[in-house]
Amino acid sequence: KDLLVKTLIAVEGPLQVEWCRTLGTEEGGWSASGPNGGAHRNSCFELYGFDVLVDRNLKPWLLEVNICPSLSSGSPLDKRIKTKLVADVVTLHLSGMSGGSTRQVLG
Repeated sequence: KDLLVKTLIAVEGPLQVEWCRTLGTEEGGWSASGPNGGAHRNSCFELYGFDVLVDRNLKPWLLEVNICPSLSSGSPLDKRIKTKLVADVVTLHLSGMSGGSTRQVLG
């Protein structure tokens, strides 16, 4: 968990710049809402794929972060995992748009 959080904190600045550029506002940070107020900050989301190697001592090592992870599945287990992942992402997204608590959603 710390590995993922620290990685996202490290890239927060560049992500914020891209967010503003995409919405057409140079200022506004995470509260930017695009031209004419068209986009709400909760109306978009991104899914990243973190490839992590765990050593004998259960220490995680970040190998790479994929900005466009594959959701195709090559086995029944892979399909089950990715189906649950997509369901959780959509649930979190909808919870954020309605102002609900993500802790309540995923328990």
